[in-house]
Amino acid sequence: LAAATVACAAAGAGGEAPGNAFLVGETAPAELRFGLLPVAGDGRCLFRSLVAARALASGAARPDAKTETAAADELRAAALTELKARREELEWALERPWDEYLRNMAQTAAWGGEIELLCLSHALREQIAVYIPIEKYGEPWPDQQRGVVALPQGEVAVAQIALYGEDEYPPPDVSECDAAALTSLLFDGVGHYQGLAPLAAQAKL
Repeated sequence: LAAATVACAAAGAGGEAPGNAFLVGETAPAELRFGLLPVAGDGRCLFRSLVAARALASGAARPDAKTETAAADELRAAALTELKARREELEWALERPWDEYLRNMAQTAAWGGEIELLCLSHALREQIAVYIPIEKYGEPWPDQQRGVVALPQGEVAVAQIALYGEDEYPPPDVSECDAAALTSLLFDGVGHYQGLAPLAAQAKL
């Protein structure tokens, strides 16, 4: 796995990020502002979050619940297809034996994680950014991408802990949009993902 991917696992497990795996640039980037796209914790949270975040990042409206569920299940299937194609590359990183892992991940209640995010960056051929609340992560590196998530009860400071597909796929057209237009997710540091939307897209939430 890429260094940022392995580092994300360490952070999610309560460990410390090794070395400079979370660095995303040579100078401090401008702080981004997001709105939250809440999703249910039904095992599909990662995939639902991606469906919602990709819609808002592209300028579309968030799908209705039925459409979102169906699209989330399609993303799960796409992640499994990509994983099977990358067995030699990724099998070592699985927490279960290969066949058992595939059977479990095919269930709609199974949680997706870093392996699925990495596979989906390839399946979708795009970058996927993951943020975590700074209060749970700790003080970010000086040049680590930061952001603020606007919530009804106030703002939450976040930091980017992984950018899947960074080395393989270009970001959105930087002449027209910035890092806020990347597909972005919020990870709670335990196991739950929710979508993030650029505040410019708030009207479509």
